Amino acid sequence: MLENYPVIIIGAGIAGSTLALKLSELRPDLTILVLSKSALSECSSFMAQGGIASEYKTSESDIETHIEDTLKAGRYMNDEDTVRWWAHQTEHGIDQLLKWGVVFNSEMALEGGHTTRRIFKVEDQTGKSIMNVLWDKMLEQKNITIIQNASVVDIQKDSVQNIFHVDFVTDQLTQNRIRAKHVVFASGGLGRLIAPSTSSPIATAEVMGMAIQLGVQTNFLSCVQFHPTGLFLRNVKQTLLISEAVRGEGAKLVNSLGDYFMVRYDKRKDLAPRDIVSRAIFEEMKLTDSDCVYLDARNISKEEWLYKFPYIYAQLVRYNLYPEKNLIPVYPVAHYMCGGIVTDTNGSTSIDGLYAVGEVSCTGIHGYNRLASNSLSEAVVFGLSLAQFLSEKDISFDNEYSSRVLSEKKSNERDNEITTEMNLISETLYAVFKDQKTKEEVEELISFYEHTFKLNQEKSTLHYSLIVVIRLLKDYHMRFTNNNIQIQHV
Repeated sequence: MLENYPVIIIGAGIAGSTLALKLSELRPDLTILVLSKSALSECSSFMAQGGIASEYKTSESDIETHIEDTLKAGRYMNDEDTVRWWAHQTEHGIDQLLKWGVVFNSEMALEGGHTTRRIFKVEDQTGKSIMNVLWDKMLEQKNITIIQNASVVDIQKDSVQNIFHVDFVTDQLTQNRIRAKHVVFASGGLGRLIAPSTSSPIATAEVMGMAIQLGVQTNFLSCVQFHPTGLFLRNVKQTLLISEAVRGEGAKLVNSLGDYFMVRYDKRKDLAPRDIVSRAIFEEMKLTDSDCVYLDARNISKEEWLYKFPYIYAQLVRYNLYPEKNLIPVYPVAHYMCGGIVTDTNGSTSIDGLYAVGEVSCTGIHGYNRLASNSLSEAVVFGLSLAQFLSEKDISFDNEYSSRVLSEKKSNERDNEITTEMNLISETLYAVFKDQKTKEEVEELISFYEHTFKLNQEKSTLHYSLIVVIRLLKDYHMRFTNNNIQIQHV
């Protein structure tokens, strides 16, 4: 394997794959390396049930409606100029996916916070369908190299040569060092730092921690979106997501007493934005002293379930739940990071040569809260934009050297200790959001984790994840402990 690459993309989800594929088409002379922390199918994009939001081949007024829905969901904390630019680019994103071979359902879907049906879907496995197409196309490109099960363990910048050293460990436990002129973070969010979650086990945010240590700017890190309807299962870290589109088909939320409650919280009821629905559920759980609420989807026939939501139906049946007959126990679970590494519309960060796309980035699209199905279209649009930007730069890089094997990394008892500590962190952060911890309680947590970080200077997943945890808590302390964002009853 070569040591020098013009572009290294860390992450093989929809953002990283869109970027790699488009850049390879625009610049077939470039050699592009994509590092996937796990097997490709373990990324969060692959698990996405929902779809891609776009006002496709519609009027300017329809696009304006999408913009307003997005700003309203984000509580107008979005960057409006960026939202407007992106909303007009989503049609181009859909066209590119269609050109590459993605086949969407003919019927558009409705999800919470959207005032019209504008969601492109492929049943209830949209992410899987898109990613299989993108990965197949990438494997056809001779100038793309994909390494699976490659965990990045350190990134350093050589300011003299203006290049980056990227160290990663393969599944053979061999640590390698490669060099790049341009490094793209497409590594996803921090969902597994908060549990329960819908996120893949690999979403531990250590690569974002490396970016923060290099000095990139971040914003909105504490604006973590909770999906209102994760399947309630005891003692699990990752749970099944019950798509918002199920409520789009008329399903309703009831509490443990059987009372329909969303009418008390928002005029949009069950189709209010996710932050409002999640906080309402937490409130009902507290009022009724219950561990969950219930999704009543008995208005949807078995035939409709099998046609529109075959994957969800099959998973529910595994737990002896037949949604056409049974109430589905649900509760809010960590789902998406609305903030991240600050970028412009080209994906550029505050550090020259470093870029971010997808969930790891903070583009200004989402503000305080993401509108359903905007994230996949954001990933595609910004991936295409960054591909165009990089294709116009002189980023050729000679390949005189071979990759260097730095060491043989051995698994030991410390790895098990780190896993235990990460689990404790995830439970603590979930409680911060669920219980809305006070200013003093958050300050105590910040002090505790800063002390823990000082004791964990060995470069590891825990070391870099703690950087993210501390910055998230500081952001939370600034935004939420003064009660400036609270749920309102109607």
